[in-house]
Amino acid sequence: MTTASHVTSQLRTALWHGIVLSLLTSLTACGGGGGDGGGAGPGPVPTPTLPAFTTQPSNQSVAVSATATFNVVATGTPTPTLQWQLSSNSGSTWSNIVGATASSYTTPVTVIGDSGKQYRVVATNSTGTANSNTATLTIVVASKAWGAAALIETVDTGHANIPQIAFDTNGNALAVWVQHDDATNTISKIWSNRYIASTGTWGTAAVIETTSAANVGSTPQPQIAIDVNGNALAVWHKSDGTRNNILANRYTASTGLWGAVVSLEGGTGSAEMPQIVIDANGNALAVWVQSDATRNVYSNRYTAGTGWGAAVLIETDNAGSASTPPKIAFDASGNALAVWSQSDGTRNNIWSNRYTIGVGWGAAAVIETDITGYDYAPQIAIDANGNALAVWSQLTSIGGYNIWTNRYTVGTGWGTAAILEPAAGSVFDPPQLAFDANGNALAVWYKNLKIWSNRYIVGTGWGTAEPIETDNSAGTSSPRPQIAFDANGNALAVWNKDDGTRDNIWANRYTAGTGWGTAALIETDNLGDASYPRIAIDANGNALAVWSQTDGTRYNIWSNRYQ
Repeated sequence: MTTASHVTSQLRTALWHGIVLSLLTSLTACGGGGGDGGGAGPGPVPTPTLPAFTTQPSNQSVAVSATATFNVVATGTPTPTLQWQLSSNSGSTWSNIVGATASSYTTPVTVIGDSGKQYRVVATNSTGTANSNTATLTIVVASKAWGAAALIETVDTGHANIPQIAFDTNGNALAVWVQHDDATNTISKIWSNRYIASTGTWGTAAVIETTSAANVGSTPQPQIAIDVNGNALAVWHKSDGTRNNILANRYTASTGLWGAVVSLEGGTGSAEMPQIVIDANGNALAVWVQSDATRNVYSNRYTAGTGWGAAVLIETDNAGSASTPPKIAFDASGNALAVWSQSDGTRNNIWSNRYTIGVGWGAAAVIETDITGYDYAPQIAIDANGNALAVWSQLTSIGGYNIWTNRYTVGTGWGTAAILEPAAGSVFDPPQLAFDANGNALAVWYKNLKIWSNRYIVGTGWGTAEPIETDNSAGTSSPRPQIAFDANGNALAVWNKDDGTRDNIWANRYTAGTGWGTAALIETDNLGDASYPRIAIDANGNALAVWSQTDGTRYNIWSNRYQ
């Protein structure tokens, strides 16, 4: 019995221990703890999930020169990383925006060309990726108008004339002009002033060349071009007392200073009427006419980071002299076309030569074969694809003036010259020409007391000429119309015109898809004549016009802004 009782007691103890152990195991599984040294367990491991967006980026509409902000909220396990992307071709291709890895993204200050750009976010974790919806940026363009004309130089030493102007990609501009020194009656110098976009104001006019050589009986006609970084080159001709030379100076955007004047040619004959263009990489080409046995066309190249090279002859026909300033234009790849008027000993013809990047100038060739008149004052413009249009005036045997044109097609060359506007009525002013971003063009000229225009459409050709101003109460011998396009295919033309008492500065706007508007006066100072208007348009469609205007005593440089 004693043995049996002992066994029974052991069984009871074992059973009790088993029950307790079972309870402890159950408590542990439930996350419970016991005793002074117990604590909470690690808990369940989260289940991984794909990234998803609970807040999608929304379309944004902002004004030019503002910023736009896009926002998202993304979920997923583990927490996803974010990368904002940009598409400039309607979502066909996307590129990462460097540093844009937060839940919101704010664009840089916008320009008109940003309209239509698309944005999205890619969310990524260990389980995969997800793309957000696409959000589109729209740039809202406020209605623009001309402001009040203002004097941009206050130096009273002598007449200031023949201004030129050019914009950089940030909306800043540089104007240059020639100014006479009445005190010596011998010295004319080149001056400049800068328009600052951030303040909307002009600076202080300053001399950009310090040579003291004589300039009697010569009109330097300075020209200027600005590269994408805001650096500029100005060129002009000036007499050293014996002959005219071609001079240049460079404006460096990083310092805000003009450099030292340099000579671009080393020949023995007089050189004059230079023109200049700058390509997207900051390289430039200047062309001019220079006398030796006859008047020939020369060129010099400025290479970014190196400077000017040696002048080269770009035409070798010595049957007659080149006349009127040669004109030049770059394409997007850095190739160029120059055109000029040149005598064959009997009459003037229009010639051209092409500069090929990495090769140099080719052989000059005549681009029109009509022998009934005297051709002069050619102009040229090149579209984004490298195709070009040239226009010029022709004095016919019957005494009238025709407007002619020819087209250069990449891979083919020049076509056949054709009359754009037949001779009729009063003298034509030399036509002017500009391309829009799509390869369409507008030409403007003066005829029968009015400013006229014609439009070239890619794949169709030239249309029908139309007057773009209706005031024919008075005319002027040389209204000098000028034209420039903005990035959206709109254009502005400016010219001077006599109201019966004095010449005023006028303007008209071409709106893409609508046409020309109504011509309007853009200066109201009636002290004296205004002439030599020039215009440039920035990337946002704002414009600056500059001109020379007398106050009754001397000519000053004036400007007006379209914004």
